[in-house]
Amino acid sequence: TSGPPPSAPCAAMASAGGPDVGALFMAVDTDKSGQISWQELQTALSNGGYQKFATRTCKLLIRLFDTDRSGEIGYHEFAQLWGYLGSWSSYFQAHDTDRSGTISFPEFKTCVASLGYRLSDATLGAMMMSYDADRTGNLGFDEYLQAMSELTLFTNLFRTHDTSSTGVVTISYEQFLGMVLSARTIIS
Repeated sequence: TSGPPPSAPCAAMASAGGPDVGALFMAVDTDKSGQISWQELQTALSNGGYQKFATRTCKLLIRLFDTDRSGEIGYHEFAQLWGYLGSWSSYFQAHDTDRSGTISFPEFKTCVASLGYRLSDATLGAMMMSYDADRTGNLGFDEYLQAMSELTLFTNLFRTHDTSSTGVVTISYEQFLGMVLSARTIIS
């Protein structure tokens, strides 16, 4: 089938080890407000061992974990975000079979299929091009994280209309616009 997979396996993945998340949070919360912005998140990610993330990725992560919609995240949201990153990082490393530090098209295809998606090469190629910001033909972790986070978001929106889990929906144009606008508020 070509529909979305039955579940998101990343929720079940656990991250192990790593830096002291509390210390990272406190180090970047310079105004001691108990909240961090996307800029502070970008610094925390770099300090925590990740390469510098793009502005778009940091803003997306804030929107995904900002439960009170303040535009910033508190410590508990940050801790959840850190676990999310660890899960996706493990998945990234498991599918980076050539150990290049990037995900090639064949690796991406295998990764997406392992999550239960059955997408055409044309769709996968369009995804790769859309998220390959540096135009290398491969996805670094930052780009990969954007792709997988947005794919999960789109899948969840699709599922609200795919009540019988067939991978096919019939929706009105107004429902379609609602889905697009809902996604747009999170990813832009």
